[in-house]
Amino acid sequence: MSEPRPYQRLRALGVRLNKRLATARDFNEVKRATLIGYGATLFVSVLMLSLPLMQKLPRFALGDVATGDLKAQMDLRIADDNETERLKKAAFERERPAFDRDFEAFEKSLKQLQTEFTWIARTATEAAQMSVAERRELILGRMPFLADSLYRSEDIDGLFREKQIQQIESRALTLAEKAFQENGFLTQTLETKILAEVIEKGAQIRTINAPRDAPDVVWSAEQLQTKETAVRLILRNNQLKDAALSPGTMRVILTRIRQLQREIPSLVYNPQYTLLRRNQAAEKITPVYKSVKRGSTLLRAGDLITEENLRLLEQVRENHRRRNGSQIIGIFLIMGVLAVSLSYFTFRFAYEQVRDYGSHFILHGLFWVIFAIGLVIMKLNPLRVYDISFILFVPFGFFGILTGQFFGARIALSAGIYLSIFFYILTGFDNQSLMLALTSAIAGLYASTRMQKRTQMFKGGVIIAITNLIIITGFELLAPAARNYELKFAAIVTNSILSILLTLGLLPLIEMVFNLPTPFRLMELNDFNHPLLTRMAAIAPSTHSHSVMLANLSEAAVRALGGDTLLTRVGCLFHDIGKMAHPDFYAENRHLYPTSEAFKKLGPVKSAHMITRHVTDGIAMARENRLPEKIISFIPEHHGTTTIQYFYHKALEQAKPGTPPVSRKSFQYPGPRPQTRETAVVMIADSVEAASRTAASATKEEFAEIIDRIIQNKISEEQFHEAPLTLGELALVRKAFLDVLVSTYHERPHYPTMQETRALENQAAKKSSSLREVSVQTDAEKRSVSKKAAQKPRRSKSALPRLID
Repeated sequence: MSEPRPYQRLRALGVRLNKRLATARDFNEVKRATLIGYGATLFVSVLMLSLPLMQKLPRFALGDVATGDLKAQMDLRIADDNETERLKKAAFERERPAFDRDFEAFEKSLKQLQTEFTWIARTATEAAQMSVAERRELILGRMPFLADSLYRSEDIDGLFREKQIQQIESRALTLAEKAFQENGFLTQTLETKILAEVIEKGAQIRTINAPRDAPDVVWSAEQLQTKETAVRLILRNNQLKDAALSPGTMRVILTRIRQLQREIPSLVYNPQYTLLRRNQAAEKITPVYKSVKRGSTLLRAGDLITEENLRLLEQVRENHRRRNGSQIIGIFLIMGVLAVSLSYFTFRFAYEQVRDYGSHFILHGLFWVIFAIGLVIMKLNPLRVYDISFILFVPFGFFGILTGQFFGARIALSAGIYLSIFFYILTGFDNQSLMLALTSAIAGLYASTRMQKRTQMFKGGVIIAITNLIIITGFELLAPAARNYELKFAAIVTNSILSILLTLGLLPLIEMVFNLPTPFRLMELNDFNHPLLTRMAAIAPSTHSHSVMLANLSEAAVRALGGDTLLTRVGCLFHDIGKMAHPDFYAENRHLYPTSEAFKKLGPVKSAHMITRHVTDGIAMARENRLPEKIISFIPEHHGTTTIQYFYHKALEQAKPGTPPVSRKSFQYPGPRPQTRETAVVMIADSVEAASRTAASATKEEFAEIIDRIIQNKISEEQFHEAPLTLGELALVRKAFLDVLVSTYHERPHYPTMQETRALENQAAKKSSSLREVSVQTDAEKRSVSKKAAQKPRRSKSALPRLID
């Protein structure tokens, strides 16, 4: 035997690899593959999102010239030193001058005030019986301060007329404490600058030497008095009102309080405390940062490097050092949670779409391709100078179309969510990118469901373009002012064209490499001109007819279940191609090979083996013709592990005493049992289609009995244990089969033969001739009677009966 050529070896390797990738796996293997796949995609996505953070900044010296534009590769927070210094200076200058208010000075004046007014009250009591002159002399002798021109003589005389003079002391202390809280005298004259600040901003008053802490208070310039200020008060009437004392007495008390405040000043300017407060106010100012968006120009080519530029570059470098690690961890946490969530969603709700390893390779390969495309477009964005985001060029629609074609809506939608979050982070949390990525992926998914031929790809491009245009228009309307709308429209059109070109280029390549049953590929296989179907129609036409009828039955049932009708139809057309190896072995083709005596020579066991061979032969033919594995799965699974009852029964009949018992397993198909709803439906339909041909009368009741019996047989042989088919769905399958069979084998009226029709025509002709003879005879008789009547004499008018009077 000659050595196989390199092409043949490569083809054989491809077939083996494709078989391994496309083989359906159990739940645990699918779960493991899903976790590994999303783990790899998580690693790739975190790596690609981290690449912009790893910008290597050039080193410059003062006076150097920048050789090229330097752009920010991530969003930065740059400290605005000038603004921070301005705010600190404003806070420093805004702080008021600080003064200390000595509580000990207040206590000293308070004691003196208490002593004086105690003596005034005692003197007034003692001098009650004295003359006015004696009283005045006595009180002025004891209280010399009353001789001052500040005090009115009538007010002094009024002290002796006070009925509640004993309350003067307590009232004086109360008013003195109030005065201490409201104003005070300075120990020294203020500098002009400080005085101006007090007039402008007020004064911060701190109490010192007090027995307990008191909060600082703020006074206006009017509340601070100097020694040069006049002692005389301008008192309002409401200040002199008192329930116990007269206005004159109140005037004496208030004047003495003010006089003591001036004699014993309590306020002193504290420059150290003022500076401390001002420094503290400046320190409270948090540094001001300005945001630098990703892509913003930090330095332009030809810029002279200044100290400010050096500080900026150092801050950018510090930003990178400080934020890179935390940002990468944050990206990992966000994308990690999303990856775990989508992994659970995939093997929990989309298990059937990813049961083989090839599906995981394709899904995550598409992720990596779109990630890489996005980074390249971000780097080469041709409209960056017009402030147009690169996201408008990323072909999200291509991703939606391919995932929709390969995996269906659930996987496509979940993958679109992961993709949207990736680009949301890549663009610095830009809301527009999130909406565009998600809606474009969904639009691509919707477009993929509307495509039956490859020529309809451009229709999908129009759908994607319209969706993106609506989103961009919405954002433009929300913006304060629309900018460069025409360029954004051009970017959207370019995006749609790029999506379709990528789809047209990658879809056939992926189909070829992974041998996938996409809707386009299935439409091409659903063609009776396919070489295998043409050959089957030639050498096994009854098997071909059976396959077509089976396709009609199964398609109706799968449509009722909401399954993949196109996959089911194509699987039915190819499910029995293995019978072409020995068409004469099968009952439906026996009329074409009437001289075949193969079964009589082989016996039950070997005959059953020859029958089951059409499964292995069919798989070999299918792989030789590169049919997708999902189509090939219909070949073994439509028989599952059922028993060939005819030969098993023959073997039991022919078993002789003393021989080993007949093994049922020798008469069973190799399997596996149906793994999907589609193959389970085809298993039932295959038996129903064959049994319906043996129906004695094509009635609905008989067909229902046949279907029920076959379904019960399959259940008893445990054929549906691995297929996601419920009893409720079996009821839908039964109804769909019954409708198709009744429609196909409906009763028709008896159509007469040509001989029967001619006999009836002859009989009608004879009747017609006899009727003509009878008619002629009758006419002759009528004419004879008429002649006789004419020969009779007529009666006279008088003989006529009188009808009218």
